[in-house]
Amino acid sequence: MLDRDIHLTISIGDGLKVFVDSEEVSTSDVVEKLGIDSAENLVAYIPSTSEVVDWLCEALVEDFLWGLVEKSDAHVDVVWEVVNKALDEEYTEVLVRYRELYIRKVSGQKPYYVRVRDLGSGVEKALSILLWLGAIKPKLISWDDFEASMHPTLSRCHQLCYPMKKS
Repeated sequence: MLDRDIHLTISIGDGLKVFVDSEEVSTSDVVEKLGIDSAENLVAYIPSTSEVVDWLCEALVEDFLWGLVEKSDAHVDVVWEVVNKALDEEYTEVLVRYRELYIRKVSGQKPYYVRVRDLGSGVEKALSILLWLGAIKPKLISWDDFEASMHPTLSRCHQLCYPMKKS
């Protein structure tokens, strides 16, 4: 448990930089530096700026961060609880291939791997953010203007607020 306030800053101006209490750290060291086992008592704020959302999409494919997503089962849960309902399709999971997000679809006996970005930027952005949220399971989520850049079906709040399982 944290016994003090910690200031976490993500700067995108001159390339991605992450700071914990004014000390620059690598993305994979953030959780260790924060000294927490999980983020379930933290608050997640998702700004509407495209730079931050783009960074969230790109950072997911890093081995350490994708490991957190897989460990939490968010790569499966988000697909079944949100994507399949919103897109009226049947996908099974999200995975990383060639340093990109792909979504697996089974048609008959054959699996097909579709690049998430080919589903549209709104789906890519919503899916990336939901994968992050599913992995860290924050206590409170503040999402600034989430309807602005998303797939119209995904912007329905009741579909985005799927129950996040506690590990």
